[in-house]
Amino acid sequence: MKKLQVEFKSSVDLCGMHTFKQIKNNGIAAIYQRIRKDGTTHSFEAFKIRVVKAGSPLPNGAVVQEDYQPYPGKSAFGKTAFSCKDLEHAEIRYEEICKNQAHIDDNEPSEVDDEGNVVKTKRNDNIVPKKGTRGRKAKSVKMPIPKSGEKFTMKMLMMDSGENQAILYIRLKVLIEQNKVVAVGEAREPHTRGKAQIVYMSNTDEFVNS
Repeated sequence: MKKLQVEFKSSVDLCGMHTFKQIKNNGIAAIYQRIRKDGTTHSFEAFKIRVVKAGSPLPNGAVVQEDYQPYPGKSAFGKTAFSCKDLEHAEIRYEEICKNQAHIDDNEPSEVDDEGNVVKTKRNDNIVPKKGTRGRKAKSVKMPIPKSGEKFTMKMLMMDSGENQAILYIRLKVLIEQNKVVAVGEAREPHTRGKAQIVYMSNTDEFVNS
């Protein structure tokens, strides 16, 4: 099987020739850094890895000769691929994809365009357990949210829970949508030049002593 290229150049989105450099790849998801001609970073792209099977039809009537992993085309972004402004957000997307067991092993042929991008799959991406098998329990995430009215940062959550940032961020987003947590500002540690941390405030006592 032809795997994703570790590094390649391509002109897409009318942005000129960019270099795409692989940062992470675990067979389920990948992250690529997209670099402009002047060496500056345009973005980071995190996506679910797909496999196009040999025998898949091509627009010219031919068929794919060998299994391969295509780089996602434009239609995949916002669905199974995501363009992120920095590596931190790309890694969050990467963790989300891996957590959702997003790897596709196509048992049925997919249609591909002239550039080798998957344009249609005949397989449902939803993962359904086979009969007679037990699904794995979702991991219980400890959320040490302080009592209502108290403030905290992601770093504090990571230290108190022992969980990684990507997992906590997913859960925190849900709490924000439920108005159990709100973002109230930013803070930077003294004598540091690092990125400011978002400060959150609890609106609930649900997680106290839990």
